[in-house]
Amino acid sequence: MNILLVCLGGALGALCRYWMSKWINSLLKSRFPFATLIINILGSFVLGYTFSLSHFSFNHSLFLQTGFLGAFTTFSTFTVEAIELSKSRKRGLILYVALSLFLSLSFFYIGTVL
Repeated sequence: MNILLVCLGGALGALCRYWMSKWINSLLKSRFPFATLIINILGSFVLGYTFSLSHFSFNHSLFLQTGFLGAFTTFSTFTVEAIELSKSRKRGLILYVALSLFLSLSFFYIGTVL
């Protein structure tokens, strides 16, 4: 049952990341990887919020935190986009990495406080 919860959450998280990335990119039309930045910040906030809930069950954690949020947020995409930015312009790389780390950690904390 645990594997099924993680798989189902992961499949839904990956689909949501794909659709949300397409939507954000169509709105912003920028070479800067705003979609991954926004998705990782949102995922960090939800992870922080659910992490702080004492009544959050183990099954909910497997589905939402490990499965859905694990697939929705993505360190691998962040890494690829950081490498692509490093090839084109150094300031974009520094800004992207700094914003990703600072805002993701900040929104995780904000989520735990709420």
